[in-house]
Amino acid sequence: MKGNTGKIAIINLATGAVENLQLPEETYRGFIGGSGLAAKLFWDRADFSAEPLSPEALLI
Repeated sequence: MKGNTGKIAIINLATGAVENLQLPEETYRGFIGGSGLAAKLFWDRADFSAEPLSPEALLI
């Protein structure tokens, strides 16, 4: 898919640890990047029991 490097960095702001995330090509095609892909990442990775301002809460 043009315009996509296939690289997503997950950065833990509390520790500074960096995780490189590789997603299948079908995911990029299915969510067409941008806000759709951000929503999928949030849904897949969020801890919905965490307080919104706690360190466990996601920032996307």
